[in-house]
Amino acid sequence: YVISGRTMSDADVEKGIGRLIELLRARKLPNLSGASSDEPVALPEESFLVINIVGRWRDFAETNPLPARDDLIGVLRTLLSSLETRRSMAIHPQGYLRFLEEFLGKTGTRVQMLTPEELEELEFIDEDDDYDDDDDDEEDR
Repeated sequence: YVISGRTMSDADVEKGIGRLIELLRARKLPNLSGASSDEPVALPEESFLVINIVGRWRDFAETNPLPARDDLIGVLRTLLSSLETRRSMAIHPQGYLRFLEEFLGKTGTRVQMLTPEELEELEFIDEDDDYDDDDDDEEDR
């Protein structure tokens, strides 16, 4: 939501989670934990949400066992139910997303975008990683 410049809507979330559930049910989700699926499919490039969730699951699977497929589907369906509840309460295209941001704020979690430098300070990225988009910069070579 934040990384989209707050342009993502609840409908985008619903569509992305729905697509992820479809992929899980059809066992066509790209490899998450080293085991191969029957017929892996490429994630839709337009679905940042799906790509982000799958990426987080892959990161988690590097050090922890993933919950069973049916459990993942159950969690996603619970999120859809929560989204529908908040949507009906807020009657705003971003009611659920705004609720999440407010709820996380109450738990002491700040929702914000960080620069590569800020991420480096928090030790989320390696200081040797090249995040500079300027290919002409001689220092990066």
